Amino acid sequence: MAVVVDARVDDTAFADTEFGAVCAVRHATPLVVVGPVPEGNISPWHDADVRCTSQDVVAACEKATSTFGATAHRAVTSAATRVIRRFGIQEQPRVVIRERHNVVDAFVTTGRALPPSVREATRLAVRAGLAPYTQHWNYAEVIFRS
Repeated sequence: MAVVVDARVDDTAFADTEFGAVCAVRHATPLVVVGPVPEGNISPWHDADVRCTSQDVVAACEKATSTFGATAHRAVTSAATRVIRRFGIQEQPRVVIRERHNVVDAFVTTGRALPPSVREATRLAVRAGLAPYTQHWNYAEVIFRS
């Protein structure tokens, strides 16, 4: 799995050399930001999977590319949302990803119970969204709550 590392020396404004970080966020590639960032919720730093020091880069990259990282969560939530909206339901589900005894569980919560056909299509989309992040994606339990 690819990961983009944005190494910063100080907390100055965005530099031309950091466009790779913007591309990472836009293309669902895990982003690790090393070093200080300016105050505030400025993207891409706000959307980074992990922010760390130079001593923690390897661990941060492992965390960012994990099944439970922010990029995986965004990918799975986006996949579930696209399917649900294709069926005319205009809400974004809340998705939680957990591991239980080497099995990945994805909990999909919506404001109302989804029809069986929507649940099945969403289940397939969630598993496909997990595919880049775990070799056991096809065994993922997708549990629906309303």
